[in-house]
Amino acid sequence: MEKLTYTVKEAADLIGISQPKMYEMVKIEGFPVIKIGRAIRIPKVEFKDWLSREATRGTNGNQLQQ
Repeated sequence: MEKLTYTVKEAADLIGISQPKMYEMVKIEGFPVIKIGRAIRIPKVEFKDWLSREATRGTNGNQLQQ
């Protein structure tokens, strides 16, 4: 059975950023995240859609600092 969500580590690895940076991203308003107790999961389809929207928007007010 295919997983429907990513862990924070899996999502970070997919887009080539550090795990701490991904934890910052899950706090951005509008970022697709599911919290189950203390566990954080990122829905695959919504994450892909969010990335596409952010890419077409370019720089936004929620940009993370390097």
